[in-house]
Amino acid sequence: MEQSRAVWLLAIFLWSFITTWFAEPIAIYLGYKLGVLDYPNERKVHKEPIPRSGGLAFFFALILAPIVLFPTDVRIKSLFVGALLLYIFMFIDDYKGLSPYIKLIVQISSALIVILWGGIRFDFLNIEPFGTFVLSPVGSIFFSLLWIVALTNAVNFIDGLNGLASGVIFISSLAFSVILLMRGYVIVSILSLLLAGATLGFWPYNFPKAKTFMGDVGAQLLGFYTGVLTLWGSIKTIGGLLFLVYIMLFIFPITDLTWSSIRRILKGKHPFYPDKSHLHHMMLKIGLSEKGVVVVAYAISALMAILAIYLVRR
Repeated sequence: MEQSRAVWLLAIFLWSFITTWFAEPIAIYLGYKLGVLDYPNERKVHKEPIPRSGGLAFFFALILAPIVLFPTDVRIKSLFVGALLLYIFMFIDDYKGLSPYIKLIVQISSALIVILWGGIRFDFLNIEPFGTFVLSPVGSIFFSLLWIVALTNAVNFIDGLNGLASGVIFISSLAFSVILLMRGYVIVSILSLLLAGATLGFWPYNFPKAKTFMGDVGAQLLGFYTGVLTLWGSIKTIGGLLFLVYIMLFIFPITDLTWSSIRRILKGKHPFYPDKSHLHHMMLKIGLSEKGVVVVAYAISALMAILAIYLVRR
């Protein structure tokens, strides 16, 4: 029984990896054909136009596969619709450009689909040593919405160097899947495996020298998945050891989002205002090479993953 489950999980991971890897050249071709290119500017570290259509290749692993595997699960249905909505509008943003407010509305809409239709949301607040409290319906929706939208943008924020976002999310989501399996959360563990496979399939096209970028369509889809899956696997509870473990797993994007947003707000700017002061930009300024920054981020993510697995196994 355990052996057949392991084979099935491996097959799911390989499906995600292979479909993304094979679809990537088509996504790159479409980027050149449609003119979906990322041009160098003062905030960018690359020196020549590169297609930012790589995230299109995630369709088979992150949008199609879950609904094929679990067609009757309402949570999967809501994830499918929410992810597809985000996927379509973020590619429009990569292609033609959308205002930050429209993108935020789409992020909120996608999150609300999962929260209200799928029922994937926080219902409890755990504050040690005072215990666990039931959230009001408004509080439940608010904190759930905040979490998903925050993680959607957190992954997008770290997508600034070749291989950074894809490598970090691969390491974190693979460890996340292991932890979920240890706790018996099979469906969300499979979704996390799909996320890991998709990012690994994209990675060779983006590191060390990028043939493509994932664009908003890819980065925000990865972030959306990260937000939804960590919320799904939290047993509907904010706080406690399990929630802390999930924060540890995704510490790099969460820290970057927190630091960047606070710094911008203190300067009187919008928290999502684009600039060149993210963690990876700061690491470049202190003398690390681009590859050095990426390797450090991988090391931090791997260390946190090992520690998280250890804490859950205790």
